[in-house]
Amino acid sequence: MISTTARDSIEELQHDGLSPTVEDIIRLNALGLKLEFEAKKSPRDATDYLPRIAKISDTVSFRQPTIGHEIWISKIRRMVDEKDFQTSLAVQAFALSRASADLPDADDIKSVKVAVDAFCADCKDFTREQIIAAIEYVTVGPSPTACETAPASHREPDGFDFEDWKHCVACGVLLHGKAALFGASFADLERLTREQLEALTRMAYVFNHIENPPDYVSIARGDYFATLDEIRERLTKEKEARANG
Repeated sequence: MISTTARDSIEELQHDGLSPTVEDIIRLNALGLKLEFEAKKSPRDATDYLPRIAKISDTVSFRQPTIGHEIWISKIRRMVDEKDFQTSLAVQAFALSRASADLPDADDIKSVKVAVDAFCADCKDFTREQIIAAIEYVTVGPSPTACETAPASHREPDGFDFEDWKHCVACGVLLHGKAALFGASFADLERLTREQLEALTRMAYVFNHIENPPDYVSIARGDYFATLDEIRERLTKEKEARANG
């Protein structure tokens, strides 16, 4: 996997007439990946995280599922034949094409069918493969060939009682967190994706259990730039020695 941070630094070194060795490149790439990983999982990034969106036309786009989406989709799927892949796909595509708050009542299956059928009519110009690819992007993440790290895998809610399941998902934040810190209700948490919810849970745990939490992002950033400075200094001296040679 390639670190974009390291790639930018290497290109800058080369632009300055310096020639990093293979070992230099490997070291910078490893430290760059570590920095990017720590920055990505840092709890402080939770509010800055933007859910993925896959736009397949001017009028149709899919969004990364929130907890509310997952609950709604699973509830509808229990009412249809699990072997009916076409219907299951249509339900998922319809749900992810709009905000979870705008979905029809899952208990009103007649209204759901009307809405899903209307959505399918709007998608008549798209192939099933196009829709599946777009949904896989928003639910799973970028393809590994894109040199990006896929986030936590999507999974269906557990158990049979959706209210209980929703409570279990949220309790990590509500039990570890302080009301003054989050002020979040179950309705608020339903609008979050799993990645956002997991980040908030980590933040809540840190605030409640660790008096002076280590700043892993700053540590990783310091290691990276200390190594970059060391490489630049060495390469500059070697360049000057060759010039004076």
